[in-house]
Amino acid sequence: MKKIIFPAVFVFLLSSCGGGGSTSEAGGAEIDDLASANQIIEFNNEAVDYMNTTSDHIRKAGKLTDDLSRMIESKVNRRPNTTTLFIGGGMASEVDNLIKLAPGEVSDQLKNNLREMDKHYQVAKEKTKTIGKYLKNQDYKDDDWQKAIELNQAIIDGVNNYYSAKELVSKELSILGDKAEEKILEGHPLKDAILAAKLDIRLSENLQTLMFADKLDRPAIKEAYDELEKSSQKHKEDFNDALNEQGEKKSYDAFHEDIENYLGNIRRILRYDRELKTADFNSIAVDFKSIIRGYNSFIN
Repeated sequence: MKKIIFPAVFVFLLSSCGGGGSTSEAGGAEIDDLASANQIIEFNNEAVDYMNTTSDHIRKAGKLTDDLSRMIESKVNRRPNTTTLFIGGGMASEVDNLIKLAPGEVSDQLKNNLREMDKHYQVAKEKTKTIGKYLKNQDYKDDDWQKAIELNQAIIDGVNNYYSAKELVSKELSILGDKAEEKILEGHPLKDAILAAKLDIRLSENLQTLMFADKLDRPAIKEAYDELEKSSQKHKEDFNDALNEQGEKKSYDAFHEDIENYLGNIRRILRYDRELKTADFNSIAVDFKSIIRGYNSFIN
């Protein structure tokens, strides 16, 4: 069976009620004023909220496929939890409602990729529901687990296809959002601190990507680890006057403490001379999510 690809978590963007400046491009479109920039940020944050919710469900579905694979191999029904994996958000109508919010700068390609991502999410959701009924009714006794094999593979395919579409969406949102945020940050007293924090998030995400690879490239991981550690330590000591003046020093320091915890967990995992297990992937994803949450607390 194909291996599950584990997700990243996406960052919310800064919005503002004041500012101004020159035009800039985003995904082929121009952002002419602050009002347009704020509309883009509002749309991006709604998209990010949807992706974070659905990614959490999909991550659990990926873990379920590991459990199902072991059950199919042993032919023992351990009745894994399938009823609560997709509770809370992720309704099919949400993407349609999200697309209705899209300002003119949002491309048709981005809208189509959002629909594609949601399509695969709904497949994984439906197949999870189906296999839950299959196991509850013990239908494997009639087909010697054949349908379980098919459903498990369908969930795996749905999960992986969801992540493939989500990667395209996230790249397009990043281009659009960065340009809108650049407009909003013109003249912002914490512009340098915010941009430094975003850099550290991207370095954290790069390290996570290397940790989630099929084979651990330990030299590359060490290089990415060292780069993040050095950057975070430097940025934590920077911008103190502006942060204190704006009353954001505490939340900024908490953000960097989240990075320290993330690095500590990765050090712990790397001490084992083995490939990563599902629990390792999940713990890294949780720590990265804490970094994102810390950033969002800082800017909000």
